[in-house]
Amino acid sequence: MKALPLAAWFFVGVEALNLSSDQVDQPKKIVPKAQVLCVGTLFCTGLVVYFVTAALPPGIASLPSELVPLNRGFTLMFNISHQTATILSLPATFATAFGFMWCYGKLISAMAMSRLLPNILSKTTKENETPYGALLAGSALSYAVCILSYFVPAVGENLFRICILSAFMSYTGQCIGYISLKKNYRNIKSSEFRSPWGIAGAVYSMTIWILAIIAVAAFQDNKGIEIIVFSVVATLLTLFYFGYSRKRQTFSAAENRVMLVAHVTKFNVKKVAAGRRVKPQKVSSSSSKRTGGGGTETSQTEKGKLMLKSVKSTTGTIR
Repeated sequence: MKALPLAAWFFVGVEALNLSSDQVDQPKKIVPKAQVLCVGTLFCTGLVVYFVTAALPPGIASLPSELVPLNRGFTLMFNISHQTATILSLPATFATAFGFMWCYGKLISAMAMSRLLPNILSKTTKENETPYGALLAGSALSYAVCILSYFVPAVGENLFRICILSAFMSYTGQCIGYISLKKNYRNIKSSEFRSPWGIAGAVYSMTIWILAIIAVAAFQDNKGIEIIVFSVVATLLTLFYFGYSRKRQTFSAAENRVMLVAHVTKFNVKKVAAGRRVKPQKVSSSSSKRTGGGGTETSQTEKGKLMLKSVKSTTGTIR
């Protein structure tokens, strides 16, 4: 359990591919395929790293505590120190940093467009629409954390576990969201990819992430500092939302389109289900039968028109 968070680190960040949906052709087809290929690649490379590093001295016993596991091979191959071997892993670290910069740039910009954050963070360049406001803000915050870690070593020692705990919480929420969509919005075709495991697969994944959360909170031998810090940060962000964002929050154009489709789809599903539950009533004459049927049909039609009118007016107000 103590090593589970470090092992899960191999698969962190795959969900960021969803952020590229507005920059690729046929995102419903390409993005899910890219995610599956990415997870498969990470699984294979993870196995290779595991078997190679476990085969090197001092063996598998100390592997869970290795932050840079490839250093074992570098020190033996080039007869260099552990500190020097770490330099060889820096190129991959820089590549990861650019990936995270792209990710938080997209996220911060999207939140600013919905006015969850100050509008200045949604500023983009005219030519390439680069979210420079979000990138500058995210980079400044990142450097501030680096400086804090330098002067307060305890921050650096616990920062990884705090971040990975946040990821596990996010993944658990995504599994819950998937289950909710499958149960309440079955007719929405958001992707051409269909998980062969469905809700059962989401429940299994959520179980793994909950175990990982428990591993961080109770098996790291540091009195649960990660869960305390996460709770404090979550509380501060909640206060920020209710104190600042809630009064200003709107839906962006993309969110409006998605929400309209979701509302109309759910209404249609409920209408069909309600129609199936209505039992035909016995009438004394064909005339009253036609009248009764017409009344029911008119009533259902009027309800449908009123619901669609309500959805459109709500969407227009939010926009």
